Amino acid sequence: MELVYRYGVASWWQAPPEVMEQLWLGHQLDNRLVAVNAEHEQGKAAHWGSFPDVAEHEQALAAATDEVAAARRQVAAARQRLGAAKHDGADKKRVQQAEAELREQQAALREATARVKKLRARRRETIQARVEESQAALAALEQQRRDAIAGLYAEFCQGRGLHWATYGRRVKQHEQARMRVAAVRAGAGAAQMRFRPWDGTGAVTVQLQRQAWSHGCAEQGPPWPCATPGKPRSKPAECPQRRPRDPVRSPALLASGGGKWRNVFQLRPWVEDTDGWKRRPRSARRGTAILGLSGGRRVEVPVLVDRMLPAEADVPMVELVRSRRAGRLVWHLCVTVVLPDPPPRASGPAVAVHLGWRARRDGNIRVGVIQADGPLPAPPDDLLRPASRPRRGKPHHRPYLERHDGWWEVVVPAQLWDLVGRPEAIRSRRDQAFNKIRDRLAGWLEDHPDDAEALGVELQEVKAWRSPRRLAGLVRQWDPSPHARARGATAPDLPAGFAAGLLPDLVAWWRRDLHLMRNERGERHDLRARRDDVWRQVGAWLGAHAGRLVVGDEDYRKIRRRPGLDDDVDGPLPTVAAAEAVRARAAFVAPGLLRAALAGAAARRGVPVVKVPAKGLTREHAGCGHVGQDDPQYAAGIVVTCPGCGEEYDQDVNAVGLMLGRERSGGGTTAG
Repeated sequence: MELVYRYGVASWWQAPPEVMEQLWLGHQLDNRLVAVNAEHEQGKAAHWGSFPDVAEHEQALAAATDEVAAARRQVAAARQRLGAAKHDGADKKRVQQAEAELREQQAALREATARVKKLRARRRETIQARVEESQAALAALEQQRRDAIAGLYAEFCQGRGLHWATYGRRVKQHEQARMRVAAVRAGAGAAQMRFRPWDGTGAVTVQLQRQAWSHGCAEQGPPWPCATPGKPRSKPAECPQRRPRDPVRSPALLASGGGKWRNVFQLRPWVEDTDGWKRRPRSARRGTAILGLSGGRRVEVPVLVDRMLPAEADVPMVELVRSRRAGRLVWHLCVTVVLPDPPPRASGPAVAVHLGWRARRDGNIRVGVIQADGPLPAPPDDLLRPASRPRRGKPHHRPYLERHDGWWEVVVPAQLWDLVGRPEAIRSRRDQAFNKIRDRLAGWLEDHPDDAEALGVELQEVKAWRSPRRLAGLVRQWDPSPHARARGATAPDLPAGFAAGLLPDLVAWWRRDLHLMRNERGERHDLRARRDDVWRQVGAWLGAHAGRLVVGDEDYRKIRRRPGLDDDVDGPLPTVAAAEAVRARAAFVAPGLLRAALAGAAARRGVPVVKVPAKGLTREHAGCGHVGQDDPQYAAGIVVTCPGCGEEYDQDVNAVGLMLGRERSGGGTTAG
């Protein structure tokens, strides 16, 4: 079992130049890998285009794709007209006409989309028929790609000093990205790899290489006496007389400052009394990590060792990661450990969890319902009620668990949901201020057209801006303050009238927008961190007591996705505000993250995770067995009326009961 322990780095730590150089080289390597992949894709496209039948399908597909793009524009325009009619309070007849027009345009779009799918399928079939005779050409193209990647090792590692472990990690991540792109394309989707601009983020990787076994059948080799005709190159681990070679890369060894990997990675201190270490104050849990880079260079990083690595852990890889959090660049030390697999748990109740994002009448949000087929100990007190403590003059709210008769409910309180709107309010203030200052800049360019070349912007370009990012980047370059000169910016040669007139207001706007941007992102990060912490605690509680964890196989991204332009519309169309509110609620409560936290906590404790089909869990009444048809009542409320027997029932409580029944009858698949 592989886990990643993440430690915070002291905020005052300044990365030495060699670390920043590694980040920059890693970023350049990423873009070079994308360029190699693009060249490979072009070579494959040229090869398939050499066949007349494939080229004919390509031309037809290109024309059909243009038709789909035009149909999408027509649907978008029809939706805008419908929205305007509803917003203006038009009469019922005009709204119905707009809806009929939208349905007509959507039908045309569906026909064009179906035509594209058919052409893609025909093109794929034609290509598959040519694959066998193209094996040599495709293999040559693949070998060219691999040779190009191998050449990057010589350029970056041997020529420019990139650490070999960082190179290997970036190449592995690139190959995983190529596999994801291929999977999307196999499903008739559109995906491609893009170049990434430099934003100061990245990771420096070090690997602790270990050879666990050595051959015991001979003193020298190869060839080894244990080799067989089918396996002439016998591995040490397969030798019948194998002998231990390298010790385990344990935390105690890495903290001692000795051993084989003393120049690769050290993390100290390390103590066996983990509980006593956790009871120490935060200021007394500081430590130091030492990473070895290429050329014998060593980097010391001050870290907060909030928890000790397990004594039985084996550490194969460490990453020093720089990422953006709330608009600021922060460092983390990520230590990958390999632990023995836990023994499967053979006792304990089966616990079913049904997740969602239903709004309750009291304003709270029900995220999930938990039910067990046996006694389930109560969760910690911190999860039973909202923890309240002063924070900026307001109470501190977080999700909690609420006990009912035989089942538990995961709740996001209304007070916390109200806080979700604060980042959006800050964003609205930023947008309003940006629109005003953008219009002032556009007005200046209209009155002074000769200044456009000196400023490096065009009037039409400024009018098309919808985000403050472009303007903030320009103002950052124009800033004449000493702080700008201190960070290395060169003083631009700006028109005197602009520098004395509009520029001070632009700089004041930029600084204010930077402050609001950090507040906005900080609020979002704080709310998500508060939610994720509770989700992990719920997972730890269930993982400690459950014998089996039963979850559904819902695809939450598909359920809460924004309807496509070609989606059919039967019945009244919901307002955009109502649909967006439901999606925002689903995005914040993140039932997929909660399910992942539950599954991860169960796997770390040896609890099997059983996935059961989620289809019909809320429409099938457990009391009478009647299965209801699609009806708005199932999405409108928590309690619904069964069309078969007329009895009212709670959909989520009904669902967890059915999930336990399906698990007992063998209707699920065990994931771990």
